Amino acid sequence: MIEEALNRLAPALKNTQHEAFFAGNRKRYMFALRLIGAPPSPGSRLLDAGASPGHLSALCREIGWDVSAADRHPGEQFPPKTGAPPLDLFSSIGIPVAEVDLAQGSLPFADASFDAVLFNETLEHLIGSPLPAMKEFARILKPGGRLALTTPNVASLRNRLSFLFGRNIYTALDVAINVRPYKCHNREYTLNEVRELAERAGLKVERAGLANIGQAGLSPLKSALRSVYYCATYLWPPGRSLLFLVASKP
Repeated sequence: MIEEALNRLAPALKNTQHEAFFAGNRKRYMFALRLIGAPPSPGSRLLDAGASPGHLSALCREIGWDVSAADRHPGEQFPPKTGAPPLDLFSSIGIPVAEVDLAQGSLPFADASFDAVLFNETLEHLIGSPLPAMKEFARILKPGGRLALTTPNVASLRNRLSFLFGRNIYTALDVAINVRPYKCHNREYTLNEVRELAERAGLKVERAGLANIGQAGLSPLKSALRSVYYCATYLWPPGRSLLFLVASKP
């Protein structure tokens, strides 16, 4: 079902600025969709929090969810700017999207109004405490509803090697200086920290772990280096690059 959803969405993105990014991130999208799973019943509601550029919102709809989205800059032209025509995916497929700063911890939704929240690679972009956002997710979830979260692993082997050679693990300095807030990784987390965040928000952690999800389209050299990295982190799982968590509301 997930593979079919990806194949149905791809033609709508062809010859737009989304096309290359979508193709390069299919594995990451498949991973996120498997985490959140199919809706428990027809009409089940899902919030895609930090939703831009809308790919996962659209895919969640394709697998049967009634989707709403929330993002700080939902109408912004999707980067990278490739020269291909832009596409506002939320408008084109009719997904309602709220313009909201998740870090402020105030979502425009009623208590217990969603069956699931997808928080995909957004936690690391928040400025300030991430706890208000997590508490809001708990508030809007129905009892038994679930949160699926992914974010980079700050303790990854890649980051450890970067520190070893005196490099910063976060955004390059020129990007940090010139790019506005929320476009950079402002803080990354360990697996134990993400567990604690969910628990402090009142959620019950169902499962959590680490994974490697690579992009497609790398050069032969980068593909070879990635294979070596994957082998190393197969032997030492704490060094994997991505962490994930699924938690439910009691």
